[in-house]
Amino acid sequence: MDVTRYKRLFGDTPTDVPHASDSGLTDRELIDIAKNLGSEWKQLGLCLGFTSDNLYQFEHDNRGNIQGAMVSMLGAWHKKSKRSQLTDALRNVERNDLARKVDNM
Repeated sequence: MDVTRYKRLFGDTPTDVPHASDSGLTDRELIDIAKNLGSEWKQLGLCLGFTSDNLYQFEHDNRGNIQGAMVSMLGAWHKKSKRSQLTDALRNVERNDLARKVDNM
């Protein structure tokens, strides 16, 4: 992920302080989730309410960096949503391991 895009999503550096959104997840926790996602990240994005066009844009903005696209997607989701939506979506894409991890964050 390029530095400009990262700063736009998370500020200068990742923090361990939860954001004001209802998810209560920190930047570092979102990055950790992205690191553990695999090919199911697009299916997860659809479950989180993103369109195929949105997912394409995350990929386009992070050319050659799928993890960056995942972080971008989670960062965009994080600004407007609740943690339970993420855990439900992770369970829908059969990533119960990550859903439990989010529950324990």
